[in-house]
Amino acid sequence: MKSSANQLPMKQLQFLDDYGYLILPHLFAQTSIKQYLQQAKTLIDEETNEDQLKKIFPDFIEHPMIQQVCHHLLQSPGKLAGLRIRAPKPNAGQQSLHTDWDRAVSIGDYYSVTFILPLVDFLSHNGASRIVPGSHRSEKLPSKAMANSNHAHEQFITCPAGSLIIINSHAWHSATQNRSNERRYSLLAIYHRDQSDQLKF
Repeated sequence: MKSSANQLPMKQLQFLDDYGYLILPHLFAQTSIKQYLQQAKTLIDEETNEDQLKKIFPDFIEHPMIQQVCHHLLQSPGKLAGLRIRAPKPNAGQQSLHTDWDRAVSIGDYYSVTFILPLVDFLSHNGASRIVPGSHRSEKLPSKAMANSNHAHEQFITCPAGSLIIINSHAWHSATQNRSNERRYSLLAIYHRDQSDQLKF
């Protein structure tokens, strides 16, 4: 398949298949990211519902590459199951290793995919996501003991603001502690198969 400005080449899709994540640096224009960041700072402490967020951030949730990845991983157009702003405060944000699906699945039989749009740089010290590459192919959920510790093969997902982080939701991943002096802002969207009966995101 030939790639275009709004299409991922097969080499990148294969990386996603093999490792369970993909980083697309600088996908969104910095002018848009600055606007998104200001909006996120205004909205983070307000009770903003998902329908409102959809109207504010349509260029994110409707991006052609998101649609392409949903078709590739989920074998369907995908259904937006949740959209939120994440902004861990300093010394907060640590999560246990987890999947965004409540049960183990067979290799290739995927039900969910997660997209993160960093509105500030994701760095190892400000709470960037971590992932265990290839764990989506384990056909297992992380154990509780494993979830609350560092994994020998985990990697930080670091990238500049405006990149798109794609995570197979069945891969073991989490946010990490924000050890900076500023909140770490991002947008997070999760898509399910149209027919999925997963618990509400």
